[in-house]
Amino acid sequence: QLISGKNSFIHHQLNVNPKTAEKISLDEVLNVKDKDLLPLLNLLNTNKKVVYKDRLPDEWYIEGDNLFLMQRIDGVDQVSGFALGNLHKFLLKKELLNSKS
Repeated sequence: QLISGKNSFIHHQLNVNPKTAEKISLDEVLNVKDKDLLPLLNLLNTNKKVVYKDRLPDEWYIEGDNLFLMQRIDGVDQVSGFALGNLHKFLLKKELLNSKS
């Protein structure tokens, strides 16, 4: 997590491969091209300020068995959490289902 700002702070999520130091994008973790993904995320999402229309946000992180998607809306960080087990059909890295990192 990176934090920037002077008077107000913005949190940025950056995912990197610890072996290569290369950035990991969400499309390496989820099959974002599957047309069923966005409707499912909208159905499961309990944060009503967030609607996934055309694409997923660039900022995300995995904690335990949950995927969190972050985006800034009207100057406020909005987070939506999803159980990885509910997204098993879309996971490209199935080993994340038993992750505790």
